[in-house]
Amino acid sequence: MKIIIHGAGSIGCFIGGCLAVAKNVAAQNSNQHSISLLGRARLSATLNEAGMVLSDHTGWQAHIQGQQFTASADPKILDEADLIILCVKSTSLAKAADELKRHAQPKTPIIALQNGISPAKYLQSRLPNHKILRGVVTYNIARLDDGDKSIPHWHKGSGGDILVERHPLTEQLANVTQNHAGAWRVADDFETIAWGKLLFNLNNPINALSGLTLKQQLSQRDYRLVWAAAIGETLDLLKVKNITPAKIGVMGPRGLLFMLGLPDFIFNTIAMRLQKVDAKARSSMSDDFTAKRKTEIDYLNGDVVALAESLGLDAPINRRLVELVKAVEDGPLRYWSAKDLFAEVVYGTSQN
Repeated sequence: MKIIIHGAGSIGCFIGGCLAVAKNVAAQNSNQHSISLLGRARLSATLNEAGMVLSDHTGWQAHIQGQQFTASADPKILDEADLIILCVKSTSLAKAADELKRHAQPKTPIIALQNGISPAKYLQSRLPNHKILRGVVTYNIARLDDGDKSIPHWHKGSGGDILVERHPLTEQLANVTQNHAGAWRVADDFETIAWGKLLFNLNNPINALSGLTLKQQLSQRDYRLVWAAAIGETLDLLKVKNITPAKIGVMGPRGLLFMLGLPDFIFNTIAMRLQKVDAKARSSMSDDFTAKRKTEIDYLNGDVVALAESLGLDAPINRRLVELVKAVEDGPLRYWSAKDLFAEVVYGTSQN
């Protein structure tokens, strides 16, 4: 099948590169597929000429040559797709939906890999003739600038796979990528999976506001307690909604809450090793701060606030995190110490 990845950013390029690696293996078994990346013109030209370097936290590294895939800035290539993997950020959904509506063949399945709960529902409303398949990426990708800067380098900084709704085409992806760094796994009951993933994404604004790598941020208990407060508030709302979020990664939501509250010397010895977070990993929102881009906060902690409002309730912890991120979007960049962020978000909201 012809797979087109719409959104050649960090996640899109890593997924596309991994599929190109898997393609070489699959070709030996007469199960070939082609990979095309749709993204910005400048990056597309670089990818076609130089290829890309991929690596992960285990030490694996590969140079994917340009002839193993194609890259383009022309959305007209969507017309050729048998399967579209949508990797644009939630902030670019409206533009992507317009392009898909104009160029993609009716009924072509689209895998939506956006963070949050609402993006897939939005896409289905805009593209009623397409099958929208929900997916979640359970690992972190960062672009590295070391080495040869003329070759883009994307690094998987934590363990995990891509979980995707069951469909004949996604089952093919799972089969062809098993035992690879960018493995796909099909799953059912995706509402609970999406909420389970969102609990992890609630740390994105905390990491961005800290100005630190994920490992540095998570090593400090007060930062973890802010994350735990955001998770606990969300779990209370989901209980009212009668939704039990799925286990994502090595532990379930309640186990994660327990681990986040452990003293630093225990957490840094045990939990950091279990989560397999390396020293280079950062949240994508941290990258947005650095690049002065609009963030996905409305689709992360903002989705929790929206859930609370739909129930006639409030989510003060998550609401305050949304406000702090929007203050950076609209004004100067400010980084918060662990102590100050805890006082502002957890202690401050408890006094209101």
